[in-house]
Amino acid sequence: MEQETHQKTSVRVSELVSRMGNDAYSVRELMHLMGLSDSVNFRKVYLGPAIKYEFVRLKYPDHPKHRDQKILFDR
Repeated sequence: MEQETHQKTSVRVSELVSRMGNDAYSVRELMHLMGLSDSVNFRKVYLGPAIKYEFVRLKYPDHPKHRDQKILFDR
């Protein structure tokens, strides 16, 4: 079961990263890009793992709620 969860997470993170390109996005912009509307689920399933495994990074890492926060591709 853990391996299946890891595989699903890998697919979701890959999908997110492949759609980002080299642009910077707000969380709302990324959700729109992915066709998602539930921000809690998006942060848990897509964004959290992408940040954890360093595929993306925050423009202002010390201020996650910064009004100009953007998510950047980090590879």
